[in-house]
Amino acid sequence: MRPFLKGLCFLVVVSCCSVLPEYSVSDDSSDLIRIENVLVFGDSVSDGNGPFSTWKLLNTLKGNMVDGKPMLNLLPFLNNSLMQDVPGYAAVSHLHWIRTRLLHIEKESLTALLDFTKHLPIPILPDPKYYLKGMFTGGIEFKGVWPDYLHHMLGASLDNRAMAGSWTLCAPQKMEHPGNLIHIAHGVESLAEDFVSGSLVPPCEGLIISAWSQENLSFDGSKTLVMFFNSANDYLNGWPDSKEVVNKYVSDITRLIRLGARHVVVINLPDINLTPRYQLAPEPVRAWMANAVQENNSELKAALQAVRERYKETVIIELDAATMMNQLISGAAQHGIITDKPCLGITAGLPNIDAHKEKYGAGLVEHIMNNPSLADAAQVASHSAAGEEVPVCSNPDEHFFFDTVHPTAHTHYEIAQYACNLLNNHGVACSTNAHQPLITAPRPIVSWQ
Repeated sequence: MRPFLKGLCFLVVVSCCSVLPEYSVSDDSSDLIRIENVLVFGDSVSDGNGPFSTWKLLNTLKGNMVDGKPMLNLLPFLNNSLMQDVPGYAAVSHLHWIRTRLLHIEKESLTALLDFTKHLPIPILPDPKYYLKGMFTGGIEFKGVWPDYLHHMLGASLDNRAMAGSWTLCAPQKMEHPGNLIHIAHGVESLAEDFVSGSLVPPCEGLIISAWSQENLSFDGSKTLVMFFNSANDYLNGWPDSKEVVNKYVSDITRLIRLGARHVVVINLPDINLTPRYQLAPEPVRAWMANAVQENNSELKAALQAVRERYKETVIIELDAATMMNQLISGAAQHGIITDKPCLGITAGLPNIDAHKEKYGAGLVEHIMNNPSLADAAQVASHSAAGEEVPVCSNPDEHFFFDTVHPTAHTHYEIAQYACNLLNNHGVACSTNAHQPLITAPRPIVSWQ
């Protein structure tokens, strides 16, 4: 089999495994909306290593199993990718006489692909010696990401579909279609190689939504809070067109509304220049990033207003991440938290600004290692493989950032508190005093806000 040298695009569909709350929100006001379920779409800042996570995806590609089964069922992922990326595939795949053959080809292709990838030096990111297992954060008395804390504050179950490294843009928006229907006739090798092209390891937001929607045909949008926190990776990878990113982001949000979502939270982008990676970056790089984030947030705000006017039955709450981050950093500094240096002593490089950042022939392992969102964890993996120690602080809870772009688990708790207060102000019942199983710090916890 020829090497798969073109990036990878997978969509994960396994049985939903929600995290159930251990309490109910207590509030005297009967007018507040009571949320029963929280559904999250996002990237590494939201990926909590739940049933759907980049850590489980990489383990599956590596060939690691649990009870003799892959950590993720990737076959539906392959099917969704083909329907999106291969012209004509969706039109014929519903026909029974051809569907049987296509399913056989898909299974053979996936088997061949996994047989190949398990022999590759795929790093299992992030290294649990430094990071919390499967999460792009670290902590001692705080051991979760913001959705882990927030769903307890809401007294709701959690369905976290965020995947570290995920883009808002999908392959069709980034490049020409990687193949066409005739490639299927060329056999498993050709199909699998075309499937790899498009460089989506992990999957884009749209493919993740496709997986979720196939599982949740009876979605109760009136009792679910749908939260979006994405698009940072598009710009961390140097994508130059904010209109393309925003249009796709709003399309994904609108798709959930059409499926029945009635309570939606959209988190825009924070000032990425405040992260350690960009604080000391060359001024042209900082200026480019500042402009990209500003344009993204401005265009997103206008687009969301148009969505509100069209779908008046859905409440859309905007969380301004730029305001939140400035407030949290200021408050953290006043409480002695280190805000300018990460806990992890690793330096990740900056990306080149390139509209064709993800190219054919990039190589699966190279693609993973060079993804700016995963760069810190990838460097840690490289050091560990070489038997080298990575400098790390004694207490991550005393830092705002764990690596050069990701907040510590303590900061994640503050993000959850900020979101909870915002939700209360918009009529959604939420208690910042809720029990937190992932926090062992003495109560009460002194807030930075």
